[in-house]
Amino acid sequence: MKSLHLALNTKVLDNQRGNIISFNNTQLNTAEITNDSGQKRSI
Repeated sequence: MKSLHLALNTKVLDNQRGNIISFNNTQLNTAEITNDSGQKRSI
């Protein structure tokens, strides 16, 4: 069984768009993007 280990609430800066991508390790198949206007969406 493969396992994916992510730190809780890891934040990654997407330099191309200036978005913050947050990974929540309770849902390994989802990530949340927050843009400069504070809008959030899941990917």
